[in-house]
Amino acid sequence: MKKLRVYGVRARVCLLALCLVLAGSAEAAQTVIRINSVSNPQASPDMPSLHWYLKFAETMKAKLGDKVDVKIYWDNQLAKTYADGINGTQNQTLQMCNIPAASMAEYTKALIPLNGLYVVPYPRNQIVRDAFAGDLGEHIRDQIVQETGLRIVSFWDFGFRYILTAKKPVTKVEDLAGMKFRCQPNPVQLAAFKAYGTNPTPITYSELFTSLQQGVIDGTENPLVNVYQSRLYEVTKYFTKTGHILEFNVCLVNEDWYRNLPEDVRKAFDESVIEADAAFIAQFEKAESNFMTIVEEKMEVFDVSPEETEKFFKIGQASSKEEIVRQVGEEYYTYFMGELEKARIALDK
Repeated sequence: MKKLRVYGVRARVCLLALCLVLAGSAEAAQTVIRINSVSNPQASPDMPSLHWYLKFAETMKAKLGDKVDVKIYWDNQLAKTYADGINGTQNQTLQMCNIPAASMAEYTKALIPLNGLYVVPYPRNQIVRDAFAGDLGEHIRDQIVQETGLRIVSFWDFGFRYILTAKKPVTKVEDLAGMKFRCQPNPVQLAAFKAYGTNPTPITYSELFTSLQQGVIDGTENPLVNVYQSRLYEVTKYFTKTGHILEFNVCLVNEDWYRNLPEDVRKAFDESVIEADAAFIAQFEKAESNFMTIVEEKMEVFDVSPEETEKFFKIGQASSKEEIVRQVGEEYYTYFMGELEKARIALDK
């Protein structure tokens, strides 16, 4: 009887072990997608990126049920900096992040031409959307995969960038002379704002609000979404509609991770991205109008005359083009601008 009792205990242990293995296998079969987001649903419910993430998660759940678990970590919980986001996605400690095109320059040259001033004629952001949906977008994706191991799953258009100042308005190029000015910390835009006569001051975005508040800098340039989300209208008084740069972010995943997804999960992933992109664009159009209304209520808004716009254009484009060509070469710059021109012509037909 003792032997039978021992055998029974062993059988129960084996059964328990088998159950644990099966449970582990079931858990392992679930695809977990950890997303790092700079947004927060409570603080910034109007953010287009937030709507993208929520729509993506909702669609994946509807298509796959418990086979997928999309975990969104708000307020940069998984990656405090853009470099952390890149590294985390490369190391697969997170599966998805979004990075401004300007901040991708140290990892790849593919997006550098987009950092140039007046590369895209204001306010025609549809030109770049169409170009990125075609051959140019595919070329950029392929190059970034080769250079970083990361795949662009979506291009996010955050609108044009404008000049914001605290002490005096800017209606002509000469108004910028001598200003302590914060622009995006990449060589292309630094070269352009030096050509405008400013004194570019290297300040991280997280320090921008307090730097303006304390008078460390006199002005900056940002898209409407940043003016709204970071409440920059509280520390600047004047807003100038220059529309000098079109702000783009890229949403990234690890290429190996993406390729190793089960076929049904990858299919659902691709379809969910398409639906999320549509939600992003719809929310962007709505939010952009609302953000401008807030700016007009909180700040003094200035247009730039056609004559002064031409000055901004000539100085900004020439100085930034010189730096872009130095970094990527004349051939790639010509190709990039040629694809944008093809998209413009097609849009005008």
